[in-house]
Amino acid sequence: MEIAIILILVVICSAGIFFVVQNNQQKAEAGSTDNLNRRIAILQDGFQDQGFLESRDSSVKGGESLWQDFMNLIGTIAPVPSPEKLEALNKAGYRTPNAHIVLFVQQISGALSGGLLAGVATLMISHDMLYTLLATLLVGLLGFMGPQSNLRKKTAERSLMIDKTLPDMIDLFANCCIAGVSFDTAAGYILNDLGDDPVLQPIREDFLAWQADVNLGIQRPDCWNKLSNRSDSKNIRYFTSLMNQSEKTGGSIADSLFKMSSFFRDRRKQQIQAEIAQLAQKMSMQTMAFIILPIIILLMGPIFLNAAQMAGQLFR
Repeated sequence: MEIAIILILVVICSAGIFFVVQNNQQKAEAGSTDNLNRRIAILQDGFQDQGFLESRDSSVKGGESLWQDFMNLIGTIAPVPSPEKLEALNKAGYRTPNAHIVLFVQQISGALSGGLLAGVATLMISHDMLYTLLATLLVGLLGFMGPQSNLRKKTAERSLMIDKTLPDMIDLFANCCIAGVSFDTAAGYILNDLGDDPVLQPIREDFLAWQADVNLGIQRPDCWNKLSNRSDSKNIRYFTSLMNQSEKTGGSIADSLFKMSSFFRDRRKQQIQAEIAQLAQKMSMQTMAFIILPIIILLMGPIFLNAAQMAGQLFR
């Protein structure tokens, strides 16, 4: 009788959890599908409806401060950054002279604060110095590695924003080239008209750096290579390869740019459609767990209960 009651309760609870989770998953799936469909509609509507480009005045703030003095002081004791670390900072968008010092300060402060808090908490709970030392070292190591992990996340987010805005930039470049304007002149007009939208800032910063390299007299292939190395965006690499090859051959690039922007948009639409196709499968896996689990309990529950009763009788 007790076994039957337990099994009935398990079935009722599992069924209730299943229906609740299934309802929530269906709502989440519908919301995610609507969101992805809206993104496809935006891509299909064209550049003019996305509202990415606005004419705004940009302000540049500069000057020395106590923070700069503090960073210069830390820079005298901070280790010299490796080329790999400088490249990682560059791809993440941290390009100030003291960027590597800021990262070093974040790592040291995260290690000290995390290790100290973990050590004090462990000592108050366990009163064991060995556990306290292990907790301090472990949490301190995690605190030291945290800023580096955040740096990789920032790099991925920045590359994604570049991939989103690059097709629109290519369309603007192509329209200017059809109108008879040189690419460098078009870049100057377009970069000055870009607003301070956070989505536009990564690609604007990279092209401004490319423009500065051109004005300094650096060879054009080197300028394109440096532009492709400023982020992890594959689309930027395709774009710079096209521009480099077109400048070497001397052909018209307007048609190639239009085809490339269409290719980037089509590939992004395909990625979104693939996400929609996989969404239902990902959502169903969680609800299936609440179907299989009650079946396993119903099949194996009586066996385990009988075995527990037999073991209890043996040890009486």
